[in-house]
Amino acid sequence: VEFRWNRQRVFDEHLAMSLFERVQNAPHATVLSTRGQEIKKWPPHPLNTLEMQKRLNRALRIAPEKIMNVAETLYQKGFISYPRTETDRFPDSFNFHENIALFYNHETFGPYAR
Repeated sequence: VEFRWNRQRVFDEHLAMSLFERVQNAPHATVLSTRGQEIKKWPPHPLNTLEMQKRLNRALRIAPEKIMNVAETLYQKGFISYPRTETDRFPDSFNFHENIALFYNHETFGPYAR
């Protein structure tokens, strides 16, 4: 099967399925060209306690006290960092590599630190 496509994307499900069915059983395919660009998406900044409470209250209508109880439980089980710490910035002199290296031999966190 040979066809040429000049559009950017296929938004029609029936057309997409028709094209898929035509090439599904082909023994091989050749991609002649591609276009695109690499996009880097940085992770979000950590939430401070107040912002966490506001977002969860707005989204799930949970009382702030309940939110902090859940956060405390998640912290005690090792899923999140301490919820009542407002540190989301470090001084320029803070040596991340040196501090992370302290965990290289830790049974649980070592593989992540390395």
